[in-house]
Order: sequence, then structure tokens, then C-alpha cells
Amino acid sequence: MNDARVYGRCAAYEAGPFAGIARALGIALVVGVAVCAVACSQSSIEPEGSTESFLEAVDVASGTELVTTSELNLRSGAGTEFGILLVLPVGARVTVASPSGASGWVNVTYQGTTGFASGKYLEKAGAKGDYSKTRGALMANRALALWNGRYSRGLCLAGVDDTAESAGAMPPGVGWIPRQPSAVAWQNYVNANPGELLKRGYVRQDRDLDNLPKGSILGWRAGQCGYHSQYGHIEIVVDDNSSRACSDYCGNVYKHCGKPFVYVPVEL
Repeated sequence: MNDARVYGRCAAYEAGPFAGIARALGIALVVGVAVCAVACSQSSIEPEGSTESFLEAVDVASGTELVTTSELNLRSGAGTEFGILLVLPVGARVTVASPSGASGWVNVTYQGTTGFASGKYLEKAGAKGDYSKTRGALMANRALALWNGRYSRGLCLAGVDDTAESAGAMPPGVGWIPRQPSAVAWQNYVNANPGELLKRGYVRQDRDLDNLPKGSILGWRAGQCGYHSQYGHIEIVVDDNSSRACSDYCGNVYKHCGKPFVYVPVEL
């Protein structure tokens, strides 16, 4: 197969961790991954589960900026029995309208509409430009769900694109970066168009390899660390220890062959 025609090609690793196995066995690992976007009706978006709340069970002062960690109903009163005014998207910044939160419900305003939202799925917003823990966690969790123990035929960029497009981490009304033919092409595009990257809630930063925030995207140059000599490699950091990343598979982050480009999810 001609690599130049393969979307997102990055491995045929010339010295990568699976090159020897692939040559010895002559096996092409083909896994079809179906990425489903599950639409929730307005009546059902009251998340249940293990999402952590960063609000304590005390009243939050009016004027405090909060951010949603999940799609979330904004209701006319403090309880699920009240009607839904609208659905807050993931990463929406809201303002506390009156001291509230001790009951588990916070009175907030979003784009001119005031109502009540569950405090379980609100956290205090960081300053614009700060690392976005919410967006980072969504990207990392989705990458693990898609690629831990799976392979995308060496198409690392396809793995990152599929993750970003289905993680629910993009700001409201913004799609992911237009698909590029390779990891290196993607890096060249976002490096030349930082404003387009910022629209998606990411910025390029100079980061030490032991300080890679979860959900960051690593762009390895062509030939770096034994990755493809033309197409390079791209992956998403999936842990809090700067050690694991996923795209077309999940593996250790290389630490002894130079720095990659690092794209960090930030508050908007």
C-alpha cells in the first residue's frame, strides 16, 4: 500500500515498539472502531455516576464564575421536578446569580438565562488561558476508551481526530480541526494557524516531558523517536504522570529522544 495515500499515516514505525513484531509475523492489525455520538434528550441530561464535583456543599458567592463538566440541564427551580429552561453544553462558563449550592443546586446565569443547575457537575472556572482540567479529562478518557488495547492500522492522526470529534470536549458550536493527511501535516497546519487551534480550546506550549497535562496532544516530528520518517506521530496524554499516551494504540511517552510539540487544553 502506498503510504502517501493513507489518511493519517504515522506508523509503519521504522524503529517503533511494534515494528519488529509486524515484520516477524507479517500481520496487519485491523480493528474497526465505530465512534457513536449518543444524543441525550433534554429530559434526560441530569448526569449520574462518578463525575467529581469541585464545589463544596456550601453556598457559592454571587458573581463566581463556574464551568460545566458535563452537558447539564438548567432548570427553573432547585430540583429535577422543575422544568428545563435549556441544556448547558460541556465547558459552558456560567455566573452564580445568587448565593447557592449548599442544597446541591446552584442558581446560575448562562447567556442571559437564569436558573438552577446541579452542583455535582459544576466547578470553579480557571482564568482564561489556564489549563482546562475538564476538557483534558474528556479527551483523555475518550482516548483510553477508544484505543486502550486496540489499534487503528497505524493511523495515529485518525485516532486523535476520532477522539476529539467524539469526546464532547470541543467548545460549543465549534468542530474539530479539519482532517489532514498526516500527523506532520496536522502539526504544520496548527502551528501556522494558532487561532484555529485556540477556537478548539488548545494552545501550543513549551512543556517539559515530565509536565504534560492530561488531555494534551503530542506532535512528534518526522523520524523523531523512530516514528515514521515522513509522517511523524501524534498522540493524546491520558494520565496524570506524563507517562502514557494514546492514538492508534496506547503506550509509554518517549522521554529520551527530544521534545515533541505540546498542545495543551485551556480555559476559554
